[in-house]
Amino acid sequence: MNNIRVFKFSLKVFIERVVIAINFPCKLQVAWKRGKQKLESKQSDLNVNVANFNEELEMNSNMYFQDNQFKEKKCLFTITLLSQKGNKVAGQVSVDISSYLNRKLENIREELKLDKCPDRHAKIHIRFQFKCLEELDIDQLSRISFASNMDQEDQQNTIQSSASQITQNDSGNIQNEKQSQQNQYQQQALYTESDMDEIRTLLSQEMKKVQQKDSLISQLEQSLETKQEQLADTKQQLEATKQKLYETLDKLQNYEESISSHDDFRKNLDNRVKQLEIQNKQLQQQIIEFNEQLKLKQQLVAQSDQKLSNALGQMQVMKQRISQYEELEQQQQNRKSAGNNKDMELMQKKINDLEKQIQREQKKQEQDYALYQVQLKNVQAQLVDKTDLINKLQKDQDFDNKDASQISQLRKQLTQYQSNEEQFNKVLNQYKDQVQKAIQNEIKLKQQQSEEKERYNDQIIKLKCQLGDIFNTAYDIGGNKLVDRLQQAVGLS
Repeated sequence: MNNIRVFKFSLKVFIERVVIAINFPCKLQVAWKRGKQKLESKQSDLNVNVANFNEELEMNSNMYFQDNQFKEKKCLFTITLLSQKGNKVAGQVSVDISSYLNRKLENIREELKLDKCPDRHAKIHIRFQFKCLEELDIDQLSRISFASNMDQEDQQNTIQSSASQITQNDSGNIQNEKQSQQNQYQQQALYTESDMDEIRTLLSQEMKKVQQKDSLISQLEQSLETKQEQLADTKQQLEATKQKLYETLDKLQNYEESISSHDDFRKNLDNRVKQLEIQNKQLQQQIIEFNEQLKLKQQLVAQSDQKLSNALGQMQVMKQRISQYEELEQQQQNRKSAGNNKDMELMQKKINDLEKQIQREQKKQEQDYALYQVQLKNVQAQLVDKTDLINKLQKDQDFDNKDASQISQLRKQLTQYQSNEEQFNKVLNQYKDQVQKAIQNEIKLKQQQSEEKERYNDQIIKLKCQLGDIFNTAYDIGGNKLVDRLQQAVGLS
């Protein structure tokens, strides 16, 4: 025990958080146990699979240093789940403190995976801080509390370390170790009388340990023989493995030679991968464009559905309008045909009457005109005679008042004949104007009828075109079935 040194350390643990997947509300608590010492954290609510603690726990512990390293000393972290149904262990993890001290790590943050946990990915996030407070006197520690302070775990570690040393040494070394332990016990017998009782107790405990070690040594010797046999088997296996390694080396050489031939293949493969990446980007771009086109088509379909519903309403209105228009057109045609026939008959009758009257008047006027011409010729002849006579009388200056009055009467008659002729021409022209107006009215009436008919035909054609567009849209959306259904709905074929 002279080569064993004991150091008193302050162990600080900062518990940051626990990450664990639990699908019901609960609280978590972390317990830190080292030997007989046990510390517990505060309770923390589990929120979205994370429980935040941010709490520091501290305890002191003696660390044993031998053969240039600290002996194994483990501590245990236990996560307890607290809920209305009761408390349950949610996971545990064991940590060897000596592993950090042997690596001279005084501050370290760890992310430890929990064992015995239903969540395989559960972890606890911890930060360790180790500080050496003092070195203890091994003799004083042995005299006062050597046996009591070493817990069961430290005794087991000492037995395991002794067993490892025994397996490495021969039986002579085992006897020397027994002798050294007896010498140490003899040195302890030199203490004062006040410590004898305690020393006797310690010696009895140590003797029990020695007996346990003797039994352990016998077990180890048996295991050593077994291990020697296993070692022989292992040597044979090593020889076989060595042969396999030589074969593997030959294969590796052949493989290295084949690698050079595969360089071009790798290059071609890299180029192919790059081309595939480019094609992948192009495909992704095409997918984006296709999605945009799909959205546009969906919008068009929605618009087409709206247009179709509007078209159905328009078709019903158009159907009513067409039926009303056809009835109105039929009525108008009936009225117009009846009215036009009557008007045409009356007009034709008037025209015939006018033509007959004109013919009669023409005949009468022609007769009167011929008579007037004869009378005019007579009067003109008389006028010429009278004029000659007047001239002769004037020349002779012996005409009288009777001849002057006769001349004036002749002139009046001539004027009256001319006025009668003018009136006759006016009447004749009036008859001609009336006939011409009647003909023009008939032409206008026919033109109006034809224009109105063309206008009605144009409206019917437009309505049919609109119906055709609606049926085409319906065909694009639903095919012939939708078109047939629309035609049945509006009563068309």
